[in-house]
Amino acid sequence: MNAPLSTHSQRGLAARLGGWSAEHRTKAILLWVAILLVGLAFGLVHGLIAGFPVIAVFGWGLAYLRSRTDSIYPCMLLHASFNAFGLIVGIAS
Repeated sequence: MNAPLSTHSQRGLAARLGGWSAEHRTKAILLWVAILLVGLAFGLVHGLIAGFPVIAVFGWGLAYLRSRTDSIYPCMLLHASFNAFGLIVGIAS
């Protein structure tokens, strides 16, 4: 009864795991690692120690948006809007 998994059993196991191949899982993991690293770099490049957590999370969001839309333009628009909002709040207070 300790026989290795047959091809049929492996396909059943893959289906229960979402049907992703090892290559697909690896690409997905690497994508999330890249998103996290880009967010950290985004936060560090801005150089604001107190604002780092917020800026890094915003960077993660921008990196995720870029990965989903396959375009940098939505990220540029969101970043400009974020900066404009911050400027308005800063001037108003």
